[in-house]
Amino acid sequence: MKKILTRELYKKIKQMDRQEMQSFLENLYQEGRDSVPGIDVNRIKEIVMGVKGIGEKKAELIEQKIREAFQEGEEKWD
Repeated sequence: MKKILTRELYKKIKQMDRQEMQSFLENLYQEGRDSVPGIDVNRIKEIVMGVKGIGEKKAELIEQKIREAFQEGEEKWD
């Protein structure tokens, strides 16, 4: 794991006001989010279709539920 909090950064954080801290945390969050690869729901559907016993209708239902779950997750963080 990459060490993010150096002694120098710690001292800067202690001196930040609310607005500076808000900006710092938003940038940190965005960097973390950008570092995680995205989810390809279509690829997940292809994989699910390869499972014996799951047809097109079940795969579409699973795809819909996955998309709903990711939309809910984005709303919680935005």
